[in-house]
Amino acid sequence: MGSRTSPGRTCMPTTSIYMSSETRDAVSRAASRMGRPQRDIVVMLLMRMMDDAPMLKSAFDTVKYQPDDPGGGWHTFCIKFKGDEYEFFTDMRKHCKSTVSLLLAMAVKRHLAKIIGDDEHIIFNYFPYHAYLVGHGSTGGVFCWISCWGKVRKQEITFPSPLKNYLLPGESPGTQ
Repeated sequence: MGSRTSPGRTCMPTTSIYMSSETRDAVSRAASRMGRPQRDIVVMLLMRMMDDAPMLKSAFDTVKYQPDDPGGGWHTFCIKFKGDEYEFFTDMRKHCKSTVSLLLAMAVKRHLAKIIGDDEHIIFNYFPYHAYLVGHGSTGGVFCWISCWGKVRKQEITFPSPLKNYLLPGESPGTQ
């Protein structure tokens, strides 16, 4: 998941997701049915995978990819993520040891029917993703990162003293 941003613009990293024909068609149908861009459907599906992350986490293992398609039916989907979405999906990829493309394919199978079935009650918004917090610091020459997923409020999180520097999505170092 590489990214490109235009100089002097708000951080909207552009990356590519590789979809099988089945995944691409499902996302396209859902977007058409719900009257939303495919980008919104992809983001919504990936956000739903947060609940599945504990059973997908993997340590000391190799990255999992989608199975090969001998017919070469892969489609490249270019997508722009907001900065906080990009950070969240990058961390989810690392914790689950799976490509974002595989996480999306899994999300289509696990969550798309629920989203389509509940499309009258879904609220689309573009506020920062507030169920995510990142902390960092160093101790004894070791640089540490802490990621918190869930409904977090800055006032309720207590990091060990070397890890006092943390940001909520949408914050920059000068706005703490």
